[in-house]
Amino acid sequence: MVNKKEEKNFLTTAEVAERLNVTPNTIYKYVREKKLVPLYDHKWRMRRTKVFAVEEVEKLEKKFMKPGLTTGEVADKLGIHITTINAYIHDNVLKAEKQLYRGREIYFIAPEEVERWQREHHVVADQKVDRKDFYIKDKGLLLFQLFVNKYTHEHARLMTIKGSTGKIITENGEEYSLEVGTSRGFEPYQIIDNKEYNTKRGYVKFKFPRPHSIKSDVYAAIELVYIATGPQNIRYNIDAQYIEMEVKPVLIKSKDKQLLDLFQKHLLEGKILIQQDGFYIDSDLETLIITVPSQLKEYIRKRAKKENKSMEQLSIEAFNTAWNLNEDTEEKGDI
Repeated sequence: MVNKKEEKNFLTTAEVAERLNVTPNTIYKYVREKKLVPLYDHKWRMRRTKVFAVEEVEKLEKKFMKPGLTTGEVADKLGIHITTINAYIHDNVLKAEKQLYRGREIYFIAPEEVERWQREHHVVADQKVDRKDFYIKDKGLLLFQLFVNKYTHEHARLMTIKGSTGKIITENGEEYSLEVGTSRGFEPYQIIDNKEYNTKRGYVKFKFPRPHSIKSDVYAAIELVYIATGPQNIRYNIDAQYIEMEVKPVLIKSKDKQLLDLFQKHLLEGKILIQQDGFYIDSDLETLIITVPSQLKEYIRKRAKKENKSMEQLSIEAFNTAWNLNEDTEEKGDI
């Protein structure tokens, strides 16, 4: 019989599964494959769980340690889409090495290599933009929104937001705090309504190059999206080079062909449908019904909650990663 003091050196099947971030069924698989040997195996039915020595679990944990960062992790860290990371690897801009990990060959990038890339490209990591950083709710103002000076008619844009304030930059390159700019006569060109949350499934994703001029058509395109859908239905991921924008399906009421071409050129995920009064951007999602074990469903639910994603979004990302759909464009074309 195991005393309480000795019990602290043991982990149950469920505890090992949680520690290794796998399901209990995977732990049983490791036992069958002799990768993990339980203690008192003949008594496990009495305990209703197998028990494992902590040091044995730690050994297995070390074997399963990732030899670097995955392309997805680097994409999140740098605020760049995974397809761009894969292109950088292909062009040897980022050095990566394919290694066998948990039965699959995956590209891994050393943390030092990521830091080198950041230094050389002057990029600050983790620039995912929370809604509070692109929308001042009490003032109804949005990031990149157009301002016009009521005295001089000079244009400006709200280029940064922090809490309830921000900074505007004029077409002549002058920079003011929002408060100073307002006192000098700058005001929003038009009021943008905060519309209700759009319950349509999925998002349409665009990736625009970050413009140097506030007169860029990219900012005009972004403002069209604001007018059509409001801040509730937008997500941002911004770095020094790109503005990645995810938008709920919506009709953009514009017949400007130049702006339509801009949207089509920088469409990353989804589709654009020409309508009589503009164009409709759609998520291009189709229903796929699958039945999974309850343990897997619960794992997806918990992980989705932890990563602040929907179960659907997390599952799609898992499919993309498992089959390297974001890495091999030729393979995607053959599907």
